[in-house]
Amino acid sequence: MASPLKYRLAQIIILVTGYWLLVTPGYAQSSKYIRVAIMQDVSSVRLKIDGSYEVSDLGAAKILCRGRNLTTTVTVSKSSILLGNARANTDRIQVKTDGSSLIDIDSRIFRGEMQFIKDKNNKLLIINYLELEDYIKGIA
Repeated sequence: MASPLKYRLAQIIILVTGYWLLVTPGYAQSSKYIRVAIMQDVSSVRLKIDGSYEVSDLGAAKILCRGRNLTTTVTVSKSSILLGNARANTDRIQVKTDGSSLIDIDSRIFRGEMQFIKDKNNKLLIINYLELEDYIKGIA
């Protein structure tokens, strides 16, 4: 049988934890992100962004380029991903916008962020990272 002190201590821990979960705004309002593979086994796509953007090397965690209004192609070579004629010496890049700009890939419009991943067969896998609410807006 548990002692009254242990029982009381367990009650206090439960109450404190419950209170902390209720008053922590980040916990209650955290957004849910999903990943959606939008294309795979493609060699090249056309990428267009009207607005601010940033392209990052996910392997090295560094920014490759940033700017406004991008129109280019994304292709793969044996050793890297090509953004137009610029070689990104990596097999994973991420494209982010300012949040209000949309990403156009081969005339399909997407919200959120994109990852372009070179697979072992030298083809692209393209994954869209976005909030669940934005995904539901796009399919409704």
